[in-house]
Amino acid sequence: MRDEGETVWLSQNGVEGDLRLYYSNRAWLGPVRLMAGTFIYYYSQLADSHEDRNLLRWPSYGSE
Repeated sequence: MRDEGETVWLSQNGVEGDLRLYYSNRAWLGPVRLMAGTFIYYYSQLADSHEDRNLLRWPSYGSE
């Protein structure tokens, strides 16, 4: 989909992880559950051709 005069080689990878803790008290909350957790996400993409090399890295993490 990109025209740089030659073939553009594209590779990408991603990793996602979640850790959650649930709490449920049917007498107090009914069908509602409280949740606390954290996530980690890492994505990278490399577009390589004879003209240039574009590298994108996107790490993110936080609470949920």
